[in-house]
Amino acid sequence: MYRLTKPFSISLRTDLLPHQREAVGKLLPIRVGALFMEEGTGRIRTALELISRRAHRLSNVVWFCPHAIEQTTRDELERHCEKICDQWHIFSIESMSSSLRTITRALDLINRGSFVILDESHYIKGPRAKRSSRLIRAAERARYRLILSGTPVTQGIQDLYNQFLFLSERILGYPSFYSFAANHLEYSNRFPQRVIRAHNTEYLAAKTAPYIFRITREACCNLPEVIHTTFHCKMSRVQRTHYEQVKRELLEEEEYSRPTIFLLFIRLQQVLSGFHISPTGERVVFRNPRLSALLGLLNSFAPEKRVVIRAKYRHDLDEIHKLLPPGQTELATTTMAPEKRRLALERFRSGRRYLLVNERFNDPGSGPVDTVIFYNNSFNYADRIRAQNIHRRAGESGRVLYIDLICEHSIDERIYRNLTAKSNLARDFYRAIERAVPSERRRWIESL
Repeated sequence: MYRLTKPFSISLRTDLLPHQREAVGKLLPIRVGALFMEEGTGRIRTALELISRRAHRLSNVVWFCPHAIEQTTRDELERHCEKICDQWHIFSIESMSSSLRTITRALDLINRGSFVILDESHYIKGPRAKRSSRLIRAAERARYRLILSGTPVTQGIQDLYNQFLFLSERILGYPSFYSFAANHLEYSNRFPQRVIRAHNTEYLAAKTAPYIFRITREACCNLPEVIHTTFHCKMSRVQRTHYEQVKRELLEEEEYSRPTIFLLFIRLQQVLSGFHISPTGERVVFRNPRLSALLGLLNSFAPEKRVVIRAKYRHDLDEIHKLLPPGQTELATTTMAPEKRRLALERFRSGRRYLLVNERFNDPGSGPVDTVIFYNNSFNYADRIRAQNIHRRAGESGRVLYIDLICEHSIDERIYRNLTAKSNLARDFYRAIERAVPSERRRWIESL
């Protein structure tokens, strides 16, 4: 039994949008629920309303989110709330797998009167991950639980098991992932970890539907118009030499595993970024026509255009930063101190022309932008969608131009095709390699 030794309070300064009111109306009568709302639809504001309506019953709020968006989450809370009381606690999801101090602290805080929120709940989809089991066990004590995600399913219905177990075992009715898999998943005989078919999905849909509010950005918001285009460049002769060398090194491998394929993609992208890590660990840097292509693209824009450039590697960020005019450029990355990043975003909003960010940047504080350039791309469609949506927010006018910088006759083209098809390159390519006979495997790799 818990006691409300100190009243929990929350005062909100922003109003609900119509779709957010609909979400609150559906989930308020039940103690657990899922806000599967895409980026930019205001799921944090919706969650705050559910907290506010139940404040008189709460002892505290414990909010779990990925480390990369901890500061963004705090900023969003401050934007919507007049005041955040002392009984509000934010933890990173990753720390639940590595920090004994965080695990102990979270367990001490969570009681029957807690409202436990798991933001980006797809982070616990892995049934064998330590953080998944620890978060699920910790949340069992709380009477109120809520999961938030814009992409709850990226691989298949198996992604949903842990997320709904976090809410309550009684929703799906399976005490373990193995019993869930026995009823709903069919695995490959050749590759036991691979799900090849799902069964009884109608049953799962019926069981979960009462607890889910799902909405897309297009269905609820007046969003800026979006235009997608590409800008092409070519490799230098030195780049092509290193590029082919990386592929030859993989062809000498006797077996192709997922980590091996993933490493191949990373190394190929590094070559396209103008550097190569040798087997001895030495960094080899060479002239990169990609930078010249980027500069030519930027020079074609009108001076008043506000441009965000998303780059994957630190080497990219450093090289591009040296290329752009200092008085017009701001750098904001997930590794920067939160206050330093906030100041950079404020200066960009105040009139700087260019904002340079890293791949995992997802802070909405950049404000309205005209153009987003993907200097290089993620292999994962879900990551790409999150990157796009962070620069396209409800209530903003105008249009957003997305430009993919693509090196001809390279892995860039394969990645772009997969993203256009809304699929994951690393996963799809590995599955193709698995099915291929040895002679075909060589052809697949040489086609990159």
